[in-house]
Amino acid sequence: MRLSTIVGVLLSFTWAFSSLAKERTEVHLFQYGRTNTPVLQAAFQDFHDMLVEKLPKLAAEMLKTDVGLQAGSKLSLEKLSLQSVRDTEGVLLRPEFMVASLDEKRQYWLQTGALGVLTGHIRQQEQTLYANTTFYWGRLKGPFPDEMITLKLPLAGETFDNTLDSHSIAVLYALAQETRHGCTNIADAVKLLSEAQKRAKAITKDFHVLGAELETVVVDAIEAIKDECSDG
Repeated sequence: MRLSTIVGVLLSFTWAFSSLAKERTEVHLFQYGRTNTPVLQAAFQDFHDMLVEKLPKLAAEMLKTDVGLQAGSKLSLEKLSLQSVRDTEGVLLRPEFMVASLDEKRQYWLQTGALGVLTGHIRQQEQTLYANTTFYWGRLKGPFPDEMITLKLPLAGETFDNTLDSHSIAVLYALAQETRHGCTNIADAVKLLSEAQKRAKAITKDFHVLGAELETVVVDAIEAIKDECSDG
């Protein structure tokens, strides 16, 4: 029996309750690959710890700016958090045990009620370590053509410690799609996407291509909402 089946049974009750939540607010993180040395493993642990802190920080920034979000959207932000996917002994699971295929990713995303599912690897480029992430956002992809997007984050410097980074942009994007509820809450969705766009502009200084690509993704989502939900 695959470990994914065993863990699936053990977590079935958690999944059942999670799927009943009104909003998806948890970002699920699996063990990243290429962490087979102490230095790389330590880098991934730093990345993990950073995400634990970054998501509540992102929520606090959104609430502090008071962009006029409705109560439900504010509550979703307040619940935004990282969920590390672990086995019964507390060890982070490698993705091949539960989300090895696209179908397994889809089923996991649906059953757990996750906002996004993070898998990836740590890579060293010149003297800098990077987290290379596949962010699976499933049905929250909006007009983006794929169910997942590739992100990159240097594990040092200003972007590591603040929310002006690709992962924060992806979280805001997914949360905006989750919040909109068709065309019933488009104002909040556009506000969250606008905040994501600001961050995409900010990272173009150091990562021009990635920042430009993410800004295009966000702007396309804003335009898609306007086109779909316009009165005309």
